[in-house]
Amino acid sequence: MQKILSWIALLGGEVVLFVAFRTWGAGLPEDIRILDTIVSMLILALFFVDLLIPWVDWNGGCHSRLGSLGLRWTFTCLYAVAAVVVMVLCPWVFEATFLTQLLIQIVLFLGLILGFSAVSGALLRIEEVYAREERLRDRTREMMRNVRHLEQVAAEVVNLPESYRTRIAQLVEEVRFIAPCASAEALDLEKRFADALRTVEFALSACDMNRETIETALAQAERICIQRKTIYID
Repeated sequence: MQKILSWIALLGGEVVLFVAFRTWGAGLPEDIRILDTIVSMLILALFFVDLLIPWVDWNGGCHSRLGSLGLRWTFTCLYAVAAVVVMVLCPWVFEATFLTQLLIQIVLFLGLILGFSAVSGALLRIEEVYAREERLRDRTREMMRNVRHLEQVAAEVVNLPESYRTRIAQLVEEVRFIAPCASAEALDLEKRFADALRTVEFALSACDMNRETIETALAQAERICIQRKTIYID
């Protein structure tokens, strides 16, 4: 419904501008009046573009575009003000020719495009950084999923000593404080941590016979967790 109303408002505004220039722009030469009409309609369309083609996807997980929204509106407003100033001053104050005004408007529009291009470049960089950080967070979330899964498995083993359950629960708490990191050392520790947890999980199926294996692998997971907590800078 909002998009429909926005389209109606935009089309209505464009019609009003066209009629206004045809009615009250009789004092302008025909070519300049057409140029000013086109520029005015373009400016109006620029202010409606966010309603018709949203710059920010509010339903998405990444709102990285939000940071560039202010820059885009700044370029839009600067262009609109400059274009209107040219339309007002050039024909009445400086008595500029049509070709001069056309060149000025083209330069202003190219400046707007360059501004949008700069915003798009900055947006691309923001999205790349966000994607990289999200991948790093996925790795720490994977560590948490693995250790929680082990905790659930351990809870179902009837004859498992309570000390093991306590140590696994402590591992869950320790993993909460692990920060994402892109270093090769962090990645290696995370892989070794997952391997140690899998060893413990496999040994739990016959915990009475695999006490030594469980103890060794669990101690290894604890050491790796402590080492990984100390790495938090890329």
